[in-house]
Amino acid sequence: MGIKGSGAYDATGPKHADISNTLFGTTPINFKWAPLAVDQLTILKEINRLASEDMGIRPPDLIVLGGGAWDLLHLYATDEDRQSHAATLDGLGFEMRKAQELGTAVVWLIPTTINSQALNTEEKRDHMREEDMESMRWVYANSGILSSSSFVIDGPATTMHAATEFDCF
Repeated sequence: MGIKGSGAYDATGPKHADISNTLFGTTPINFKWAPLAVDQLTILKEINRLASEDMGIRPPDLIVLGGGAWDLLHLYATDEDRQSHAATLDGLGFEMRKAQELGTAVVWLIPTTINSQALNTEEKRDHMREEDMESMRWVYANSGILSSSSFVIDGPATTMHAATEFDCF
């Protein structure tokens, strides 16, 4: 895609951070670190607010979203957590549809297959196993997130055989 050095992994770079780049000298690519559904909702609301106000700011052509693993890890232990997450997903679905109305294609990436045996902490093994992700995928599908997307990428279909080959997380 024109990014010099793409594919080279640098473990010394910042983790859990926003990243920006430019393709072909004119096309901005921005990655926003938004691991939780509430983070995604906050960022998408802001994008939609800026796009809907007549400030000369053009909405993005494409937004790619995906999630669930970090919600499982940090915000899904109690019934109250689950209810809050469900309300957040309702808001996220609304903002995804709104972004499309503003001219932005919104892609949802269904979380990829988790190699449960490769999870490197007890907390992750307790909350982010593939079995847990299967349940979370169901939550997202039944909340209307997939139907709120312009397009859906089936993460498990693309990684189900590879998950045992790589150390995940």
